[in-house]
Amino acid sequence: MKEFTIERAGFKFEFRATEEVNRDRRLRIGYKVANGPKHSNNTMPGTDGYFNAEYHDGIIYFWGLKLKGKKLDGLRLNDEALQKELDDMIDRAVAAEKAKEEAEIQALRDGTVKIELRYHDGEYLDGYQVYGHAADLLVSLGLAKWVDGWGYYVDHRAVETLGKEFTYQEAAEYARPALDAKNEELRKRAEKQAAREAERATMTVKIIEQGTTQGDSVPAKIPADIERNQDVDGQPEAQKQFGPARAERMMNDG
Repeated sequence: MKEFTIERAGFKFEFRATEEVNRDRRLRIGYKVANGPKHSNNTMPGTDGYFNAEYHDGIIYFWGLKLKGKKLDGLRLNDEALQKELDDMIDRAVAAEKAKEEAEIQALRDGTVKIELRYHDGEYLDGYQVYGHAADLLVSLGLAKWVDGWGYYVDHRAVETLGKEFTYQEAAEYARPALDAKNEELRKRAEKQAAREAERATMTVKIIEQGTTQGDSVPAKIPADIERNQDVDGQPEAQKQFGPARAERMMNDG
């Protein structure tokens, strides 16, 4: 825990920060204003009258705080050392949260902790729900899906076979035939798509080659002076005698 005091605009702010972050990875901070107005709500239970705030990127954010009749949304830190200390607390808290999540997932995967379902009697849908990391694992196995306004719904056929409490290995074994069939179908689709792409590429090459060998040639433009000096076989006389480059220089020099 980190406790510190900041005096600003005639007010004394007392802060208490713990290495905990919210979903937005902002540090949870409790505060109170020693010589300021007393709040009637937004308190942090069991923290000696401290109120909720959060820290992020050099700023402490408040909710519903008014001083001298004006709403105060946040307080920017001017102490670089303090800011670094709070930033380091965020990094440690995020790392701890990640390690905790990984441990919880591993405990589910290796069967140390079983997956537990709860029955939910909804207005439009009845069935078994699953929560947290267990829900993510069952979704990956194709045994659960998200239903808006209801939660993660577990396939009733899986519940009939596995029951309301089971290990991840049992769920994976149950789901394997359907997953294998789905993967095989995806493999076949990928092969067909690759074959179509290869066929299109071959057709494109053939079209380009045909256009190169059989396409209409574009005649070069002949200067008017040379064109007037053509004989009966259609070839300019100057080109017959001197070649195209020399004939063109002669026409330009004339």
